[in-house]
Amino acid sequence: MVIEPTDALGRFLQVTGTVRVTAAAIVAGDPPLAAGTLTLGPAALRERYRSSMMGTHYTLELPIEWAGDKPASAISVVCEFKDGLSGRSYGTAATLPVSRRPATAKPESPSKPETAGKR
Repeated sequence: MVIEPTDALGRFLQVTGTVRVTAAAIVAGDPPLAAGTLTLGPAALRERYRSSMMGTHYTLELPIEWAGDKPASAISVVCEFKDGLSGRSYGTAATLPVSRRPATAKPESPSKPETAGKR
């Protein structure tokens, strides 16, 4: 997950505080299933700060796992940031579809080249 906090003009804003991310798997016919939680304090969040020619952001990794064997059709993610200076909380949420890769057929073994002018 990439987090890009910005100010009112859309410029990157470095932050200090605590981030909590929760994820739930959306499975047809079932209530949302807990799929992962991540909480980072100020020092851990600072360690995830990244800046390069491609932009500036915080990179968070949250393994997604849920109970049961039914496939999920979507993952719902909620992210809350609690500012370390003011104590105010800021949140965002998104539901992302889960795409399935089509099964790939095994490649056929290459046929042996025929030799010209068989004897």
